Amino acid sequence: MSGFTMVELMITITIIFLLFSMLAIAAGPMRRKARTKKTDGVIYRISLSVAQYHATTGYFPPDGLDGETVETAEGTILKSGAALTWALTQPVRAMKKQPDGSYKAMGEQEPMGDFKEFTTPYLDDPEAIELIDGFGEPFHYDRLTGGRSSYSVQDDGDVHVNWDAMASPVHHDDPREATGEAVENPGPQNVDEYDLWSHGMNSHTDDELPQDVLANWSVPTVRVDGDK
Repeated sequence: MSGFTMVELMITITIIFLLFSMLAIAAGPMRRKARTKKTDGVIYRISLSVAQYHATTGYFPPDGLDGETVETAEGTILKSGAALTWALTQPVRAMKKQPDGSYKAMGEQEPMGDFKEFTTPYLDDPEAIELIDGFGEPFHYDRLTGGRSSYSVQDDGDVHVNWDAMASPVHHDDPREATGEAVENPGPQNVDEYDLWSHGMNSHTDDELPQDVLANWSVPTVRVDGDK
């Protein structure tokens, strides 16, 4: 039985190379799609925990903004997604609403969630952690129970824990200001509740686009030509 000729061998190698090239080309979009779905799933899971937190305490988790301080036992100041992470992973004091509208403390309860697989620490402080999306980047959180006056534009990387030590070189503008791309109208999207968002697949890079945002509001669909 004769072996492969050189021509047959070259053809076989070429076919294998083409197949691997096609798989490599397809792998990128498939990975992005999987990470996008994962991020949507994390947002849903966080939202359930926030709803449970609200039902238990009578208020939404703090965001460490608007003059409000959220501080770990070791003194690390937490804001935005880090403040939310802290609130959901600490024991909470259950409150019961009374007929006169006041609240009565009913004792301490277990944290709202574990989230270990969705968090990453940036400091030696074990409480200074942040919820991360499917792309490994931190979430943003803005509590809006004070109406529009409690809206905090988050254009600064300082809202993240130890931002200077993170691999991400860029912090982009708050997507809630990107009218027609990330939001229909600028400003807070869930007044009297909270806004939660991920910058999406190109988060904190020069390629980031507002329409890539994944959030607890409906992000407008924008075509390549820029027309809705």
